[in-house]
Amino acid sequence: MKAIIVYEVYNREYDNCLLLKAALERQECNVQIVYKMDLVSQTYSEEKTLIFIPNCYNSEDFKYYYYCANRANALFINLQYEQVLSGDKLNLDYHMPKGKATEIINICWGKAFANFLRGRGIDVNNIVVCGAMQLDFLRKEFESFWINKKDIAEKYQLPLNLRWVLFISSFSFANNPLVNKASDSELGKNNNLDFRNLSIESRNVILKWFDRYLESNTDAVIIYRKHPMEVYDKSFSSISEKYPDRFLKISDYNIKQWIMISDSICNWYSTSGVECVAANKPFDILRPYPMPPEKEVTLYRGGHFIESYDEFVRSLQSKQKDFPFDVTRVYNDYKIDEIPAYRKIVDFSMAYYGRSESASYWDKDFLFNRKKYVVKHKIKIKYNLKKFYQLLYRRGFKINSKKIRRKYFVDDWEFQALLIDDRDKYRKIKSII
Repeated sequence: MKAIIVYEVYNREYDNCLLLKAALERQECNVQIVYKMDLVSQTYSEEKTLIFIPNCYNSEDFKYYYYCANRANALFINLQYEQVLSGDKLNLDYHMPKGKATEIINICWGKAFANFLRGRGIDVNNIVVCGAMQLDFLRKEFESFWINKKDIAEKYQLPLNLRWVLFISSFSFANNPLVNKASDSELGKNNNLDFRNLSIESRNVILKWFDRYLESNTDAVIIYRKHPMEVYDKSFSSISEKYPDRFLKISDYNIKQWIMISDSICNWYSTSGVECVAANKPFDILRPYPMPPEKEVTLYRGGHFIESYDEFVRSLQSKQKDFPFDVTRVYNDYKIDEIPAYRKIVDFSMAYYGRSESASYWDKDFLFNRKKYVVKHKIKIKYNLKKFYQLLYRRGFKINSKKIRRKYFVDDWEFQALLIDDRDKYRKIKSII
């Protein structure tokens, strides 16, 4: 049995890939983990292959995975890493599978997303509720998976005697042109512009709060954890230069690693609040400006928000903290029980593979259509250019143009280049096994 696990955002997905790989290999499955951009380098095969993908919203997404994976008889299982949605109609429409995306299996974290898919006509046979693998790592049996606070402090020169304040950012709309271009197309330019402006204004006020707090409180460091699609810009220059040792922008490791070892946690719009609940780590939601009700994350509706700097200071200094919303809502969005999600996913996948002779979307003219697709979308050209840049980057060359870096998300290319020498994954694999 052959399986390929595709990841797109390393810090969000790679730990899950390792866990799923280890569990499938226990079932004597031949498993390969592949970065989404690297899929096009796969060799052709007609062997029936399970392909786990991180998302699939429409026919174009489907074609990318199908033709780039180069497996004519691919059985797709969509792990769909964005499932906690706001009630905004345009947001829901964006996440609704369309075209070929409706024909593949969707792994749901809980009944809320399963009901969302059923309500939009997705075949019930393509909807499977298993829970969220990312929460498996917060179960007691995975305690040894995390790096301890002392070792993290040594690696990043973080003082153990100061309070670690973690901010989980969601400001990808503030300054990433790729995100906004895609959102303008899917959600409508005016609708997206409103949220973009709210992101920019909220981020600027929150950065001012951090500046004031660090100036008045020398007993704390702030760890700014940007969204994977967020781009740093000049808005960060002043505070970074003013507090080089106490305002730290760190993107390494999965967000759960930082949740586990931070003393205080806050966010703006991030659904990582669920991980905080699973880890029993109360947090604050910083909202200097109100979120439109239709945009609000479902879990956070009616919750308690920090709306001023004084509230922010009082909350950080409070010795007794609670969660800012009713945590019982988590169990509507996430299936959490005695069986870990990864085991449910593996059990389903093995059964699905066994009963499926071939995929319904088998393309008889696969090789011809693949070549046409790859040429039309210049996929191999883009792939080779990125690989060439990664080679140069590892030898010291770097693109410095801010315009190019923002437009093409060069940070991501560089991050992937450095992963070749990443040794931490071997520690993770050992811990998982």
